[in-house]
Amino acid sequence: MNGSSIPADSKKNEFLDKITCHETARRERTINRTGNLVNRGKLSLAEGDYGKALRLFSAAIKEDGGDWEAPFESGKVNYLNGEYAAAERQLKKSINLNPDNANAISLLLKIYRSRGRINEAVELLHITARKKANIDLMEEKAAVYLAAGLINEAERTLKRGLELEPDNGRLIARLGETYELCGEDDKALETYLLAKRCGAEKNDTRVRLGRIYLHRKEYEKAEVELTKAYAAGKDDPLILSYLGDLFLATARYELAAEFLCRAVELDKKNGKLRLALGKALEKTGNCRAALREYKNAGKLGESSETVLKFSAAAHFHNVSARLAGKNVYSPVLNEELHSRAVKAAKNINLTSHSFEKFMKLGILLRDVQEIEPAADMFEKARLWGKRREDPAKINAALNELEITRKDKVLKSQPRELRLTLTGKCNLECIMCNSKSNWEISHACCDEIKSMLPRLETVFWGAGAGEVFMYKGFKELLGKSLKYREINHIVNTNGLLIDKAAAELLSALKAKIIFSIDGSKEGTYENIRKGASFRKLAENIELVNRFKKKVNSCVKQDERRMLTDINFVVMKSNFMEMEAIFDFMCANGFDGITYSAVDNILGTENLFLNGRAAAIARIRKSAANIIKKSLKLKKIVTFRFPRFDLGEKSKTTKSTNKGSCSDYMFCYRPWKSVFVSGEGELRPHCFCNNPAGNLMSGTIEDCWNGTGMRSYREHISRGSYTMCDYKCIAGMAENEHG
Repeated sequence: MNGSSIPADSKKNEFLDKITCHETARRERTINRTGNLVNRGKLSLAEGDYGKALRLFSAAIKEDGGDWEAPFESGKVNYLNGEYAAAERQLKKSINLNPDNANAISLLLKIYRSRGRINEAVELLHITARKKANIDLMEEKAAVYLAAGLINEAERTLKRGLELEPDNGRLIARLGETYELCGEDDKALETYLLAKRCGAEKNDTRVRLGRIYLHRKEYEKAEVELTKAYAAGKDDPLILSYLGDLFLATARYELAAEFLCRAVELDKKNGKLRLALGKALEKTGNCRAALREYKNAGKLGESSETVLKFSAAAHFHNVSARLAGKNVYSPVLNEELHSRAVKAAKNINLTSHSFEKFMKLGILLRDVQEIEPAADMFEKARLWGKRREDPAKINAALNELEITRKDKVLKSQPRELRLTLTGKCNLECIMCNSKSNWEISHACCDEIKSMLPRLETVFWGAGAGEVFMYKGFKELLGKSLKYREINHIVNTNGLLIDKAAAELLSALKAKIIFSIDGSKEGTYENIRKGASFRKLAENIELVNRFKKKVNSCVKQDERRMLTDINFVVMKSNFMEMEAIFDFMCANGFDGITYSAVDNILGTENLFLNGRAAAIARIRKSAANIIKKSLKLKKIVTFRFPRFDLGEKSKTTKSTNKGSCSDYMFCYRPWKSVFVSGEGELRPHCFCNNPAGNLMSGTIEDCWNGTGMRSYREHISRGSYTMCDYKCIAGMAENEHG
């Protein structure tokens, strides 16, 4: 071997060292280029050139995929541009490369919080809990905890931050928010004022002070702070919303509507803003726009009691008309009425008066808040029923007595059943979306038969479906023949009535309500797909023959068979409102009900989507129909927000006898059970919450079950949170006794 030769291992090591040096140099050049690109990007960002900054940061990421600063800066630019998804991707990349990047964690938390993704923000806090936090991150952590309702965690985080920087105005202001959320307004106000002295951002502090003054109803101070904040930040939806709330509270409704409208334009997906705007618009009289905002608030998740209440109020005043009075359900406590009721009660005795008079006087006394005399009348009515061994009258009197006492658990049985026997129907109507194959069970039919002796009213076909599609319907009617004083109301499209059905109904005390939504063949068949106008006319004539026969030998007010029309008003037929009244008169009907279409939201629903011309036409038609009905002695009912037809409403002198607050809005949970097309049980078809289900129980189980008792409890204390807006707005028939 040659002594001067170099060993192979040494050559290899020398080669590796050269490669390492080369890689190190290349890495340094890459870092320098990346650093240069990042620095240039930061400079462009500072100059406000977001596009150029983003291009430079993107180039830096391509140059060095292991650098954490470039994706952080890129995420920051995306955030400032409102491109939150891209910002989130870049910030996550930066955090993966450098888990100690407090600024990236802080900004990602801010994105989660601003997008309402609070759970993800809290999860990120748990993951990064042990990481070293700077003051900005501590502030953002506290903001996330506040948004998540973890107020104690927020307070602890802020106090840790204040241990590091005792005079940090931003942290002090956040601490004030924790006190405000806990309802400690005095402490919050003191903390906000301290934050102001410690140099917290002036405008944010003004907003917080304005808000706390608003809570404390110190409206002048609130206005001073909020107007100053507004002058510095006119496009801030939060400031605009607080000013809107302030103007609402001080009855400056036009200003409230203006500021809240601008706030909504800036934050279209804020349900609370739309709710407040709806209230302001309603106060200015623009009820159609108010309804639209309430509807939008509901879509955005504001389905609370407040939405229900305000929506009802807007329905109440909508359709280019005003309802008379602030609360149509409060009784008029008239001095003359009160004295007459008390006088009549004192003079009554058990032998010389009828059951009906006892009941009417009891109801009258209850309405004027003479509770003990009212209870006495119902007790006398009950004794009257016992002497005559009449289970229906005994049950009715006991029921009125329980209503008067506001009992929650009842010994009386339901006086009214509203039954959906089947969800099946022979038609496809354009305003109906409730068709199903559900049918009431044989066991439930047996229960209904057992209840007949104590019933006053049975409404057959109260929900979806055609009642004559149920095969056992005629059998149920046949079982009712024994109890001739039950009022039977049959809701039907009338196309399946045959001679046997008409004859059976004529033997009962029955009202047949034909659902007819057009006075002309084209309109009727376009709305009620699958119907025949000719067949309808034939069946009306068939029923009229039996009606004439059964009513011919009794007085007008004792007629046992009546026929009515239910006409659902919508875009396709509102022009025929007067024509259907004429059709009713020509075909021997006794009355007509005009119902607002309410279970669809499309253009057919004029009451939500109507133009001024259509609403004006409906209003004019209603006025003409009322005039005709008075002349022809026909019964007309409007089941949509009641119109002010230009007539002066009669006023009565108020009295302190009794209180309207003691008056119950509705008695249905004490009187009635409705069976829906899916077997759900409620007091009425408009009631919001099920009180039971035939799939898991019986009508008897439901009657004093948790759901029905809850309805009674709410209504007896004046809470209508379980009630539908249609009842509150007067679109359902009034049931107060």
